Amino acid sequence: MGRINDLEKLGQAIWLDFIDRKLLAEGGLKKLIDEDGVTGVTSNPSIFEKAMGHGNAYDAELAKFDKAHPGASAMARYEHLA
Repeated sequence: MGRINDLEKLGQAIWLDFIDRKLLAEGGLKKLIDEDGVTGVTSNPSIFEKAMGHGNAYDAELAKFDKAHPGASAMARYEHLA
C-alpha cells in the first residue's frame, strides 16, 4: 500500500494525465490501477501528440496501417493509433 492507496481511502481519485504505448504494452498502466490505486487516465489531442510525436514506439503500427491503407489521411492515421 502506498500514498495513492491512502488518498483513495480518503475518497480521492487519482488520474494519470499522460499515456504512452510503452505504459500500455508493458503492463505499467495495469499495475498502476491494480496495485497502486490509480483510478483513470485522461486523454486529449495534446496528450496523444506528446505520446505519438516523440520516439519510435508507434512506428511499426503506423507502418502496418499505412501499408494496408495507402494514402490514408492524417486524421485516419491518428484515429487508428489513438
